[in-house]
Amino acid sequence: MCHLVLFMPLFALPVFWLLPWPLATAIYVCVLAISAWLYYVIIKLMHSPSKIGLHTLFNANGTIVQTDGLRGLARIGRELWKVESRTPLFEDQQVRVTGRRGFVLQVADAASVTQTDSASGMDRACGIDALPRGLRFLRRRNRSRLS
Repeated sequence: MCHLVLFMPLFALPVFWLLPWPLATAIYVCVLAISAWLYYVIIKLMHSPSKIGLHTLFNANGTIVQTDGLRGLARIGRELWKVESRTPLFEDQQVRVTGRRGFVLQVADAASVTQTDSASGMDRACGIDALPRGLRFLRRRNRSRLS
């Protein structure tokens, strides 16, 4: 159904059979302009980064709600996630997501995590080897495919 929008110029061609040429041309130019704008918006949205999925949680901050030593529940955004850490967790502790194992997030104390630690954790979690600086665009592309 949504692909019918892409055929708007084709569907507007019969206007040339039904109306006089000057009026039909004006209507068809308007339909073409609207179609071109829609194509631009659609392509722009297709190339925008994903806003949902597990990969969007990396480097996200959260608060521990419930803990059982090294495991617990954390509120990240508006959701509760199972988390585990290498260090003991405490309730109301601020944490940052550094990786994932299945649907369990790996977290560390937010104050002790640097951006490079989190990025390497995401690469390990997504199965992406560390890439040289010139190939970092591949890392972004692969992250959206893996989730």
